[in-house]
Amino acid sequence: MGVRADPRRAVVTAAAPVRLSLMLSVTVLSLALLGCQAASRPARPDVALDPSQQEELVAAEALYRERDPAFAEVRDRLAAEPRTAWWLTRLMLYDLVRSVDAVEATDNTFLGAVATGQANPLAGEPLEHLQQIGAAAVPAIVDDMLRSPYADRRRLGADVLVQLGPDSIAPLVPLLGDPEDKVRREVVRVAGAVVAPAATALLEQAVQDRAFVVRAAAFAGLAARGAPQADRLRRGLAEEADPYVRRVIARGLGALADRPTAAALIDYYADALDRQDYEGVRVADGSLRRISGVATARDLAFWRAWLASWPGPQER
Repeated sequence: MGVRADPRRAVVTAAAPVRLSLMLSVTVLSLALLGCQAASRPARPDVALDPSQQEELVAAEALYRERDPAFAEVRDRLAAEPRTAWWLTRLMLYDLVRSVDAVEATDNTFLGAVATGQANPLAGEPLEHLQQIGAAAVPAIVDDMLRSPYADRRRLGADVLVQLGPDSIAPLVPLLGDPEDKVRREVVRVAGAVVAPAATALLEQAVQDRAFVVRAAAFAGLAARGAPQADRLRRGLAEEADPYVRRVIARGLGALADRPTAAALIDYYADALDRQDYEGVRVADGSLRRISGVATARDLAFWRAWLASWPGPQER
C-alpha cells in the first residue's frame, strides 16, 4: 500500500506546522503542545528558540528554498546547536515526507532498492541535508517519525536513520529503555541495517528485550552479520522461549553452513515437533535444506542421518 499524503499523518501534529517560514507564528503554539505529552513518554529536547535563532532559521529556509550554495555553511552552523538542529531537521523531514507521498513510495520499494543496491527512492535534497546534519538530526527524527502512531511513518523514519549510517547509532542507544515497544523495534531495525560495531553492540543488548518483537528484530539483525554471530544465534535458539523469535533465529541460521549450526537446527526441529509447532518444523527444514542443498522437504530421521554422514562444508 502506498504512503499517501494525509493531514492527520503529517510529520508532526496538525496543530504544529513545521514550515520554518511560519516559525515566528507557530513556535509558541508548538512549544505549548510539548507539555501535553503522556507521562510515560520521554520528554522532547528543549527546542525553545530565542528571537535571533528564529530569524536565523527563517533566513536559512529562504536559502534552502532558493538552492543557494550559501545554505550549506548556514546548515552546518545551525546543526551544531541542538535547538536549531531540531527545527532544521523538521524542515527536511517535512519536505522528505511530501516527496515520498507524492510518488507513493512503499516500504517494499525502499527496502528492495537498498537490498539490491539500486537508486535510493528517498534520494534528494532533503535526505542529503539530513545526512550532512548527521547525529544532530536524530532527536527530531525520533520524535516526529519513530514516535508516530502510524506504522508507515515509523518505518520511514527508520529508513532515514539507516541512511544516516553509523552516526545515527549512538543517539539511539538510550531508546532501548523507551517504554514503547514500537519505538524500540524501529531502533533495532535501524541497527540491523547499519554495519558498525556500535550497531552490533546495540543488537546484542536488544536480544534481552522484554518484547518478543524487539528480540526477534535483534536476532534478525545479528543473523545478517553472518558467521561471527553463529554462537550467539545458536544459544538464542536453545534458550529463547517465544516460538516466533525461535523461528526467526532458525531462519537466520540457514545461512551458516557448519556442523554445529546444522546440529542445532536438527535439535530445534525435534523440539518443534514435540511442541506441535509445525511452522517451526517448516522453518527448520527450510534452513537445513539451504545448508545441505537438498531440494525437497525431509523428515527428522532423514536430517539426523544426513548430519551423521555429512563431512561438513570444508571437506565437501
